[in-house]
Order: sequence, then C-alpha cells, then structure tokens
Amino acid sequence: MGYKPIGSRDTFHISDRTGPFKLKTEIVTSSHRLRQKFVFSSGIDVGNPRVHVTPVFMNGVSEFCGRVPVSGVSRLKLQHYASAYNVTLVPSVLMPKKWHSKIQVCFHGNSSVGLCQCEKDDWRSLQDGFWSSFMSPYERKYVDVKFGDKVTGSVTVGVDEVLAVVLILLFQARKLLPTGRKNTFYFGIMVSVLGADLFV
Repeated sequence: MGYKPIGSRDTFHISDRTGPFKLKTEIVTSSHRLRQKFVFSSGIDVGNPRVHVTPVFMNGVSEFCGRVPVSGVSRLKLQHYASAYNVTLVPSVLMPKKWHSKIQVCFHGNSSVGLCQCEKDDWRSLQDGFWSSFMSPYERKYVDVKFGDKVTGSVTVGVDEVLAVVLILLFQARKLLPTGRKNTFYFGIMVSVLGADLFV
C-alpha cells in the first residue's frame, strides 16, 4: 500500500496496489479539526461572558481569522426587554500596542458569511486598543476578527448586559467631549458601570 500527499499536509491519498482495482480513499487527519476548533469559538452569552480567541492562518484568504458567536435569550424572557448587550474585544496584554491598529473586527448576524469575508466597509479598527458594539438581547450575532501582516496573539471577546437608561446617559455625555477623548471616556465609564453591576 502506498501513501501520496494530494494537496495539503492534512490530506492523504491511499492506493491499494495488491488487488485488481486501486482503492482510493481520502483521510483527513485530526489536525484540521483541531484548527477549526481554534477558528470557531464555542461562543459566549451572559452566562459564559468571556472567551479568548487565537485567530489562525486561513489558506483561502491568506489572513489570520477567528469567529465568536454571541447568543441572546429567548424572546419569551421579557425581563430583558429594557436592556442591551454590550459586546467588547480587547487584545491580549502580551500583544505590542503597535499591532493594535492591524486588528479588525466585523460584527454581523449572517452565519453564512465565510471567515474574513465581510464587506470591506463592514470592518472596524480598534480605538485606543478597544472595540465595542451593542446588540439586542434577543439576537444571535457573530464577532469576526482578523489580524493584519505579521500580527500574532490572542484577543478576549466579552458580553455584558446593560440597562437601556445607562446607554442613553453614556451617549449623551459622550457628545459633550472633544473627539479625541470620546473613546477613552466611554471605555472608562463602561468598565466602571459593568464593575459596579457585577459588585451589586
């Protein structure tokens, strides 16, 4: 029996030359499934609000990519009606700050979109080493992250539930600040609010 690679180190072509016919079979090793485990996180929700993601290199797009599903709750749970989910992404503390500008995030609700396949205008860069967005607690959305040239490491994706009245106050206060200080203010206030909520 002979073994011959047919396209990648994860796939092999096997030929049985002992019989009158050649038996051809493809075997995909567990390394491919292991890679998929790192690319697709099991997801987060308010009961499991944090996950560390290490994007991996994708041959099809020649970029480092990862995805985290963010799950909401059933619409029958009316107690969540006056709240929203705050979804955040921050780089690992081990990642040099000069790499932060090469991290991009796409927040969407279409599970059929391939990794790193969001439209160009849908990608967002980190601001002051931080990305954040909001979603309804009754939705299911996806955080796609991709790393630019030579960037390696991990990011932390999280979700927290916040009351709508808190969001209104934050947005109103943010309008009063100079443009350059809005993101820093927002990040500081949000961390304080979420910390207080956890304490209570």
